[in-house]
Amino acid sequence: MWGIRLKLIVIVALLASNFTCWAQVNIHKKVTVHANNWQLIDLFNHLSQTQNCYFAYDPSNLPTKRFTATWQQKSILQILNECLGEPYTIKVNGAHIIILKATVPPKKKSKNNSVTISGTIRDAKSGEVLKNTSILEVQELQATNTDEKGYFELLVPELEEYGLVISNFNYQDTVIIGHRINNNLPVINMGKEKRPLLKEKLTAVHQWVGGLIPKSQRTVVENTSNLTYRLAQVSFLPFVGTNFKMSASFTNKWSLNVIGGYAGGSRALEIGSVFNILGKNMNGVQVAGAFNLVGGKAKGVQVAGAFNYAQQMEGMQISAINATTYQKGVQIGAINLAKKQRGFQIGAINIADSATGVSLGLVNWIKNGHHSINISTNEFLHTRLTLQLGTDKLYTVYTAGVGPKGWSIGMGLGTQANFNANWAVLIKIITQQMNEGNGWTPALNLWSSLPILVSRKLTQHLQVNIGPVLNYHVSSLQNSEGQFTSTISPYALVEHYIRDQTRMQWWVGGAIGVNLSF
Repeated sequence: MWGIRLKLIVIVALLASNFTCWAQVNIHKKVTVHANNWQLIDLFNHLSQTQNCYFAYDPSNLPTKRFTATWQQKSILQILNECLGEPYTIKVNGAHIIILKATVPPKKKSKNNSVTISGTIRDAKSGEVLKNTSILEVQELQATNTDEKGYFELLVPELEEYGLVISNFNYQDTVIIGHRINNNLPVINMGKEKRPLLKEKLTAVHQWVGGLIPKSQRTVVENTSNLTYRLAQVSFLPFVGTNFKMSASFTNKWSLNVIGGYAGGSRALEIGSVFNILGKNMNGVQVAGAFNLVGGKAKGVQVAGAFNYAQQMEGMQISAINATTYQKGVQIGAINLAKKQRGFQIGAINIADSATGVSLGLVNWIKNGHHSINISTNEFLHTRLTLQLGTDKLYTVYTAGVGPKGWSIGMGLGTQANFNANWAVLIKIITQQMNEGNGWTPALNLWSSLPILVSRKLTQHLQVNIGPVLNYHVSSLQNSEGQFTSTISPYALVEHYIRDQTRMQWWVGGAIGVNLSF
């Protein structure tokens, strides 16, 4: 086994503070390049500036000849291959294009053909050792984390050059090129700068699945800003599949998890018979028999039998329970949870901290939304209590009333249009079962109303409202002689019958009441 030291050649992967695009560079993208007496460094600089990417390489191992050429709509990979020639390997990690001297693989792999890469990672300014820092070798896709002393060892097959991506969630990513030189251990310094996706954003998912995902792999995902792209993968369980123990470092376009799987991200379609877990982002469709978990942003559709979670969701979640901290799109489920709701929630129970969208359900609880109790009276219910929960755009109404002719219970929907700080218009659609007498009326006896009320704010928590109400009453309540006996409507503007079994009446009435918000 060889001992090696890493010779620091070029650190070109330090991400500038004003560079906000963390997506993987597409080396298959077709571009047009006009080169006039260029060297490779000129080509690298041109592509870096035009494609928002970074190059890591050892200048001493690259051709120095100059060239003049024009490439019309050729892929970046094709242009690089033509300029470099055969004995080079091109690897992509996030926005980094890493160029390594190719190594002819031995006919038979064994420990005799392996080397140990080792070193210590420190803070460039303070000199403090950095524990739990991830090191990824980009050719063989082997990874490890530093220990409490910032030290690491990584066993990989013997290669001519090594491209190492060093990541710590609170530091700039660093890419270095390594060679076998001697047994001395290098000290690799990292510049400190927080990145947009911080470790705490992944905490919720990793707490839930801590028993399924080894700590070492959770650390890799938490540290890594740039994941390696793979066209497809198949797994049986987390880390038992075609990506093996490095599945946390990959974004897969197509992913099939026979039982369940764990990956860094997904770009098109991920299917799991039981579960899918992504440490970072999902773009496309994610389908699971039981649950989907996404530690970063999800754009697309999540469908699961029991539970969907994404740190941020832009698209659609369909499951028994849907949860996210930021929702823009649609949640459809028995229970929908969102810290910030900016779309639609459709379910039995909808819960959010704040909402600028619409929640439609039996129970809508928006912490910073609309919750009030309305006390009102009309022409036949002397006292009616109404609980209103949701947002001003749309709230659910639960109501019950009592009067000399009987009592009612029902629910509906309402909206409030605010003209200024003090004046608003309230519009509601409410349907109630009218029970004439003390007991429950088993016959059809529904009263629907459309109140349009003008509201005046008196204090922070008190409003008074008054206005007309359009009423519609449908009843099959009859005596033994076939006469309709309901006396709810005081009069009828319009009255019609269906087969002498159901009577429908329309009239206009009024209501006055107060709103107490809480």
